Amino acid sequence: MAGKDTPLLSAYLVVGNDELKAQTVVKRLWARLEELGNIDFNSQVLEGTREIDIKNLLDSLNTPPLASPFRVVVIKEIDKASKALTDEIIDYLASPMPSTILVMTASKLTQQSRLYKAVVAIDSKAVIDASEKKKSELPAMIRQLAGNYRISLSYDGAAKIADLVGGSTVALNSEVKKLASYVLALGKNEANLEDVVAVVSRSQQPSSWDFVDAFSRRDLAKSLNTLNALQSETPVSLLYLCVIRLRELLHFKSLVTLGDRDIAKALNKPDWQIRRLEPLAAKYESSELRDLLAKAAHADMRMKSGEDAKMVLQELILASCQ
Repeated sequence: MAGKDTPLLSAYLVVGNDELKAQTVVKRLWARLEELGNIDFNSQVLEGTREIDIKNLLDSLNTPPLASPFRVVVIKEIDKASKALTDEIIDYLASPMPSTILVMTASKLTQQSRLYKAVVAIDSKAVIDASEKKKSELPAMIRQLAGNYRISLSYDGAAKIADLVGGSTVALNSEVKKLASYVLALGKNEANLEDVVAVVSRSQQPSSWDFVDAFSRRDLAKSLNTLNALQSETPVSLLYLCVIRLRELLHFKSLVTLGDRDIAKALNKPDWQIRRLEPLAAKYESSELRDLLAKAAHADMRMKSGEDAKMVLQELILASCQ
């Protein structure tokens, strides 16, 4: 589906949580088919989350198009459809109707599933990856979205949007579009952090691990802001997670000092977690980590004695970031 001259396939499977990419794939196909004929008379959109009549679906898939070379059937969230339905689709894909294009979207579908394999059997390019972006990739993607709306966006502004909105590309696109309207109305074509704060609203609630990551990075502003935004976690539980992270960092530094070559095995953690610990550990001396663990133990005693737990945790954050 890469270009107008690329032959269309009998089926496509868009897999991943990137809703915007999934929507874009369907829209591009729709636009291409509209150029070839009347797509309104030759299309059907179904939801995998709702009960789909299998006989009616098969009839739709095998119906010749009218005044168009193609007919398109879209099934959203096929991974949530019944096994009976997916079994019928697998059988259909073994000998699909040449003039019908079946497009399916799925948040999660393993490569080992029968449906995935049935689509790949048509063509390896029939499966389109719509995996959600990593956090580190979001600012660049957000700046690209801004360009689609004729504005440029500073990196810190893009990072702030990612922090406020999260990884939903549909929500990100909506907020960037709103930001662009605001900036253009002011007669500007560049948006900065100040513009983002003025317009973009928080829709993504931070997690406890977002707080722990900020704490272990010694990021004072992010730690305090995340603590204030957290609604479902108690200061006591957050303190417990901070102690776990401080112990991990101290253990990591000790192993590095001893020259241990297999730190992942020693800590019983996957390599990707060890790679995340390394830059964090570099921010501390071992003596600082031991001191913070002692202060955390004292903070725990103060919380249990009835002191304001949030204030006690804030004091530990300040001690960590000094």
